[in-house]
Amino acid sequence: MAVGLKQGLGVFAALGLVVWGGACSDSSTGSATATETMGTTTEAGTSTGEPTTTATPTTTTTTTGEPTTGVSATGDSDSDSNDTTMIDTTGEAPECGDGVIDAGEQCDDGPDNGPGKACKADCQMATCGDGDVGPGEECDDGANNGDMNSCTSGCSNASCGDGLVGPGEGCDDGNQVDDDDCTNACVLAGCGDGVVAPDEQCDDGNQVNEDECTAACTNAACNDGFVQPGEECDAGVDNTDNGACTTACTTAVCGDGKLFNTGDGTEECDDGADNGPGKPCNAMCVLNVCGDGDQGPDEECDDGNPADTDACVGECKAAACGDGFVQADVEECDDANAVDTDECISDCKAAACGDGFVQAGVEQCDDGNANNNDACNNLCKEPMCGNGVVDGSEECDDANANNQDGCDTSCVAIRSKVMICGTTARPVSNYFPAGYSWTVSNSCAPDAQTQALFITRSWGGGIGAPALQAYLNAGGIVMTEYSISDDVWSLAFGATAQGGGNGSCQDTMPAVVQFNPATRSGPRSRSSPTTSTRPAAGSASAASPGSRR
Repeated sequence: MAVGLKQGLGVFAALGLVVWGGACSDSSTGSATATETMGTTTEAGTSTGEPTTTATPTTTTTTTGEPTTGVSATGDSDSDSNDTTMIDTTGEAPECGDGVIDAGEQCDDGPDNGPGKACKADCQMATCGDGDVGPGEECDDGANNGDMNSCTSGCSNASCGDGLVGPGEGCDDGNQVDDDDCTNACVLAGCGDGVVAPDEQCDDGNQVNEDECTAACTNAACNDGFVQPGEECDAGVDNTDNGACTTACTTAVCGDGKLFNTGDGTEECDDGADNGPGKPCNAMCVLNVCGDGDQGPDEECDDGNPADTDACVGECKAAACGDGFVQADVEECDDANAVDTDECISDCKAAACGDGFVQAGVEQCDDGNANNNDACNNLCKEPMCGNGVVDGSEECDDANANNQDGCDTSCVAIRSKVMICGTTARPVSNYFPAGYSWTVSNSCAPDAQTQALFITRSWGGGIGAPALQAYLNAGGIVMTEYSISDDVWSLAFGATAQGGGNGSCQDTMPAVVQFNPATRSGPRSRSSPTTSTRPAAGSASAASPGSRR
């Protein structure tokens, strides 16, 4: 009977022979901001090694026409003025030109800061003597201011009648009396007679101002308003180191160290001999800025273009992974962070299965290798039957619940046929596991598509040892009817001593006995014979492979 073969199911599976069971055996169970701080702008006419500049910060603010200041122009506290505001700010770095008076600033009128204004570009109050002609001043030559010079100590232009003997004046008695010792033209009464009087510097007897002695009997001097030998220009009281004619009576040129930025002047800076390539101020007296093609002192590079995908990006920084710019032909991505679980990992490569980093919300795992049979498969999924990937000990995985498509829900490859070797009155389909079906055919020649071979008592030696052994070694399942299990065993593994049979057994096969499609034979092996007593018919316990039925 079919149960007779079930006696060795547990061990036969290991030996390569599996039996269909019956009533005489046990049942088979199947995821900067950088803030720029404006540098200090030097006073007009001075050179500090930093570029002399009048550039003002671009900041929107509202001004009253008076400087926003915490200290009055005289240096006294101006606490009673409505225009006086001292604000202590926190958070963003203080910046001159933002319209807020920060520590170290005397004033800040925002975009109204600058040359000629009450608040200078460096957020200091305009004062007489600072070299910048501010509101209420006629001139300001800085340290060159003086009562004997073209710009007086009070920052007014020297003029005849002011009582101060300025350049080109022989005298100045400050009155309008024309017949005294000093005429109303500020000329000594005896000037021009060709005799140098004690109160005359010179007297050449002529009225020529462009020689070494002026018509006022004063020695030729820069700032007297006359171009004399050795001078390139002389605008008199209009001479200034920020103008076309300097206080040294030389024509303003780029490279003289004096910032010509008034009138027709267009210089942004002038560091004199220190102008040039790679310097804060270039040879054209233009400030070195990012994007001009000239690498300045504070720049890592400067390729003169605004592209952020080449080797020089952003604010003239050398391109590098993590700067937020994707360098063409070098980086796949750049998200400016060091996170390895997002779409762009820290070496600026696009996240991908196999990179060793688990991409959040996309991958279940990532062990960075190509081994599909470890704890993480090559699709970066954890091994699991039904995930669509053949991994671990799986024979197949089609990610569905259909047992009839060649791969069952246990990820076991299912063949299409069950063969009956011999004849039998039993409907073999009764012993198919639920949810499975096979094409049943009568043949003793199992092939690669044969899931199980049922050998009946009437098999008549229909299959030989080599064919049976080859089928078993290829993972086939063999089941026998009662009384021939020892013959089939010996055919598969060689002659083996069998035990004696005891009791009685009916030739029946209850429907509860089914074969497990997942059962596979291993390499051909031979069991050591053992002897045991055959259980009574219908017992659920299994007999040893040595028992005969």
